[in-house]
Amino acid sequence: MTTTNDPTAPASAPTFTTSRAVLADALATVGLAISTRPAVPLLGAVLLEGRDDGRLTLSGFDYETVITVTIPDAATVAGRVLIDHSETVRVLSALVKGKSKRQADATPVTITAPAPDAPRMSVNGYTVPVTAYPLGDYPTLPDAPPPVAQFNRGAFTAELGRVLCAVGDDVTLPTLTGVNMELSDQGLTLAATDQHRLAVAHVPTVPGSAAAPSTMLVLGSLLDKVAKKLTGEHLTLGHDRGLVSLSSGAVTAVTRPIGSAFVKYRARIPSPPASFTADRAALLALVEQAQAISKAKREANPLVTITVDAGALVVAPLLSERSTDVAPPELTAKTDGYPNAIRFAFNPAYLTDALAAITGDTATVHTQTIPTKPVVITETGARPGDGTAYRHVLMPVRLS
Repeated sequence: MTTTNDPTAPASAPTFTTSRAVLADALATVGLAISTRPAVPLLGAVLLEGRDDGRLTLSGFDYETVITVTIPDAATVAGRVLIDHSETVRVLSALVKGKSKRQADATPVTITAPAPDAPRMSVNGYTVPVTAYPLGDYPTLPDAPPPVAQFNRGAFTAELGRVLCAVGDDVTLPTLTGVNMELSDQGLTLAATDQHRLAVAHVPTVPGSAAAPSTMLVLGSLLDKVAKKLTGEHLTLGHDRGLVSLSSGAVTAVTRPIGSAFVKYRARIPSPPASFTADRAALLALVEQAQAISKAKREANPLVTITVDAGALVVAPLLSERSTDVAPPELTAKTDGYPNAIRFAFNPAYLTDALAAITGDTATVHTQTIPTKPVVITETGARPGDGTAYRHVLMPVRLS
């Protein structure tokens, strides 16, 4: 690795060198656990720890979550330094200003601390001081809990993405802001609900990965952000002592689970007698078109209706005026269990999310023959009672 050590730093001063791209990405990742408006300035800091084996770890902590990124072969002199996170990000950007992205990304960056309160950053012979905080005042970081299961990282993030759309955002109902993670010998079941819909997905464990039964409720917004920063082939889940950890590649996140029990959702997944199956992309396009028409008509409470008849569906916006004049095209569908035509009404945004989460060419919607009862959207061939299938429960809107 090319280094640009500060020649004025004492030989024993903690010194860390890596490329701008690697450092910037690490700062962005640990920044997920650093408040932009910390209650005390110290919590706006990033902890840099260089080890004798050359590893450099960056950590951010907000008392609820600690995120750590490990950079190999970056610590030329071991030691610790605590520096202001947002200032470091800004200075790093300023020191490569004027360079192309390729040049900037490859530029070596050295951070050294001749004294604990006097760290500085050097790039291409340009040295700038950065704000430091007393190491002794920084809280002790929690250790990652012991691993309980391992998953394919790509499979985990894909299935997580299918349930995140159902996570609630009402902080007065913290249970609904989380993703329930239930581990069993069959794998990991993910579930989320905002009271209007429920999404459930399943992730198998890596063969040979033991999984003791456990349940944890983790903040959905945190999982969403952290999952995007994971790059390893596998993901290790840890759980113990009131802590949950996700570790993949160079990134480890440790957080406190939400301290309340998730809803008993399995009883809320019906097994309806009727169903219709249609081309997923075509159905999604019709729902989005109906939603766009509602927006164009400036409907205050846009709704999309799906009328199911023998072998066909009609998707239409429900307009507040002259709704009967709307004449959309039919979509061919496989229908089963409908003695008569039936019309369902949905929030178009919720329906779009549900259909977008289906990965197959077709989607199946399992319904009652009463248009106000919950429907279950699955991959074609899956049943609402399949514990390892993706299931999206959606409540239709009652029409007056």
